[in-house]
Amino acid sequence: MKVVSVKEMQALDRKTIQDFGLPGLVLMERASLGVVEVIEKEYPDILNSSQKAIIAVGTGNNGGDGLAIARLLFTKGKLVNIILIGDDSKRSDDNKLQLELLRKLGIQEFTYSEDVFSTLSDSADIIIDAIFGVGLTRELSGDYITLVSLINSSECVKLAVDLPSGLDGDTGKILGIAVMADTTVTFAFPKTGLLMDQALDYVGNLKVVDIGIPTIYESEIKTNYVTADFIKNIFPASRKKSSF
Repeated sequence: MKVVSVKEMQALDRKTIQDFGLPGLVLMERASLGVVEVIEKEYPDILNSSQKAIIAVGTGNNGGDGLAIARLLFTKGKLVNIILIGDDSKRSDDNKLQLELLRKLGIQEFTYSEDVFSTLSDSADIIIDAIFGVGLTRELSGDYITLVSLINSSECVKLAVDLPSGLDGDTGKILGIAVMADTTVTFAFPKTGLLMDQALDYVGNLKVVDIGIPTIYESEIKTNYVTADFIKNIFPASRKKSSF
C-alpha cells in the first residue's frame, strides 16, 4: 500500500486539479461520499437514528469536506448541526461554496462556544471532526483546544475527516492536543503520520477511500506500507513438518 507525506499529497491534489483537469470540487464531493459510505457501513444504526450528527468545521478545505458530508447526510435523512470555528474571513473558496449550499437547504449552523457544543452534543450520536486537514503544523490554541477537549470527552462516536485535528500528518506528533477518533477516514492514501508513534492512539479504525487521483501519478510515490497480506505474498507457502 502506498503511503504519502503531506507534500506528496498536496502535489497529487494539485496535479489532479491543474494538470489532469479534475476540478477540486469533484475531489471534495468524492471524498465526502466516501466518508458517508464508511458511516453507512460501520455505523448503520447511527445513520438511521433520530439523534443528530455534529460536524465541527474549520475554515479550510477540510472544513469544506465536512460541510459536504453534512449535506450528504442531510439528504439521507440524518439530522445535522454544523459548528463553525475559526476566522470567517479566512474561509477557502470551496468551503464558502459548501456553506452556501447548506444554507439553501436550511441546515442549522452555529458559531462555536463551549455552551453551544454542550447543548448540541446532548442530542447527538456522532461527532465528525473536519476542523484541520493535513497542512496543520502549529500547536492548537484558544478555542481549538477547548473544542477538541470537549469532543474527546463526549460519549458520541467520533469520526475524523482525513486525519484527526491536532495531528501532524508527517510525524504523527500531537500538536498540543488532538481529536481521539474512533474512526479516521483518510483520502486517496494513508499519510505517514497516521501510522506513526503517538498517532496510533488517536486514529482509531483507519479507512482509506478513493477520491479519483489518477493512477498514473502513483508511480511517483516512493513509500510503501508493509502489511501482513504483503508479507504473506512474498513468503513461500508453509511446508509440512516432515519436509526437509
